[in-house]
Amino acid sequence: MNIFATSPDPVESARALDDRRLNKMIVESAQILCTSLHLNGLGTSELYRVAYAAHPVVKWASSDPRHYAWLFRHFTALLDERRFRTAKTDHGCRRMLPALLARVTTTEPPATFVNCTPYKDERDVHLAYRMTLAGKWAKDARPPTWLKRGPPEFLRAVNAPPQAPSPRSAAVRPARPRRTDSR
Repeated sequence: MNIFATSPDPVESARALDDRRLNKMIVESAQILCTSLHLNGLGTSELYRVAYAAHPVVKWASSDPRHYAWLFRHFTALLDERRFRTAKTDHGCRRMLPALLARVTTTEPPATFVNCTPYKDERDVHLAYRMTLAGKWAKDARPPTWLKRGPPEFLRAVNAPPQAPSPRSAAVRPARPRRTDSR
C-alpha cells in the first residue's frame, strides 16, 4: 500500500510509474480513497470496504481534505495514464469515480506528504519516492517498461539508455536518481 508521490504534481507522479505498477496503483489508490471516506463516516456500499486503516498513507489521506483531493487527482491521472498507454477504458475502479469525486472539497495542494519509503531520513519526500521506485526497478526480475511514454525524466537523467527505445515501449535498468537540491 503506497502512493509513490514522486512529484507534488499528481499527474507527473502517475506518469512516472512503470507499466507493471500502474494498474496496481489504480487499485491501491481507490482502496485508500474509499477507506478514507469510511473512516470519516462518508462511506457507502458502492465503495470498497475498509482496507489497511492503520497504514500511514491511509491516515494521511484521511486526515486532511487537501490530501484526499491530491490523491483523487492522482487516481484519475492513473486511470488517464492507463488509457493513454493501453487504450483500455474499462478499469473496474472507474465505477467509483462519481462517489469519490463527490467528496473532493478543495483544489489546494497538500502542505505535506507522508513518507512511506525506506528513506525516512530524506527531507525531500518526493526524492525519497523516486529513490524507492528506482530501487524497485533495479531489483525487478524483468526490466520495467513505460508503454508509449518512456521512463520518467528523473530516471532518464541518471540512466540514459545506450540506444533509443522502441516507439512502443522503453525498458531501462534504473539507477538511483541523483539529488537535484543542495543541503
